[in-house]
Amino acid sequence: MSNARAAFFVVAVAAGTLAGGCAARVPVVTTPAFPDYPFPAVPDALEGTPAASAHRDAWTFLQAGRIEAAEERFADILRDRPSFHPSAAALGFAALARGDEAAALTRFDGVLSRTPAYAPARVGRAEALLLDDRVTEAVADFRAALAADPSLTGLRERLAGLDATALMEQVAAAREAVRAGRDADAAAAYEQVIAASPESAFLYVELAGVEWRRGDAASALARLDRAVALDPDEPDAWLLMSELHLAAGDLDRAEQALLRADAAPAAALDWAHSDFAVSRDARWIGDAIAVVGYPWGSVQREMRGTILAHDLSDDDDDSSEIDGTLTVVGVDTRPGHSGSPIVDACGAVRGMVVG
Repeated sequence: MSNARAAFFVVAVAAGTLAGGCAARVPVVTTPAFPDYPFPAVPDALEGTPAASAHRDAWTFLQAGRIEAAEERFADILRDRPSFHPSAAALGFAALARGDEAAALTRFDGVLSRTPAYAPARVGRAEALLLDDRVTEAVADFRAALAADPSLTGLRERLAGLDATALMEQVAAAREAVRAGRDADAAAAYEQVIAASPESAFLYVELAGVEWRRGDAASALARLDRAVALDPDEPDAWLLMSELHLAAGDLDRAEQALLRADAAPAAALDWAHSDFAVSRDARWIGDAIAVVGYPWGSVQREMRGTILAHDLSDDDDDSSEIDGTLTVVGVDTRPGHSGSPIVDACGAVRGMVVG
């Protein structure tokens, strides 16, 4: 070999050695940058392949916080083996690490379209949904991940906290449907929430209100019966029950329900500003009465109704500022009615609105 050729060979070898030395070494990770991200496991059939080894190295880069380096390596793996779904899922986690939940969802959805039971992709999809405040959907994916891989025990604790959040998210959706006048959607939403939380009395009360508006008083009363069975001291259930019985002309049951509402420990009934005015010294349930006043400071108005119940006074309550028998009448009163007289059909004063 000539001196010139020998020199070229030495230089070439040295350059190759130098280039090899510049390759990024796999970092040593003591504290993972993303501890909540599960490792996208390699199926047994693919273990021992160069792709599996490169996949583990790339994941180490991600957990070292070197997101771009990790993405480059996962992309290289997929160029060689497009069907290697662990690296496709890992790119979803890399997108999550960059805060790009839309890109992450696209990656995870692609993996799940081919391998629906791949638990890491389910977890990743749930994490992306949480970033988008889609809690109910995230809970469903976390549950699917846990069903596919019961060893993901950490998910159980997360689900416990998310279940309550998801429930209130569903309740908010049901209430929004009510406000928008979409009673059919509201009823369906409440049914779904009740299926998830069948022991929550307030859900039955709210659903009963929706069913009454839809003209199904029988179903509404059945819901209210269930509500008071779960919580006998739920005043809203008794109040709505009273209104339903009153609408049906059953004054006895309306009175009984109203008395239960008033006796509930949690009751804070503002009689003067509700659909019922409280008078004194009335005698006959069912009598027609009227309240004359200036609601909201407007011109004089007369509001008509009937006596629903009487004898609500507490004789043992020495602090009462009202003498006589408290009586509930079905009149739509407003601020400005307090202190107004309650008169019967003959014009005789039967009581006074108090509150």
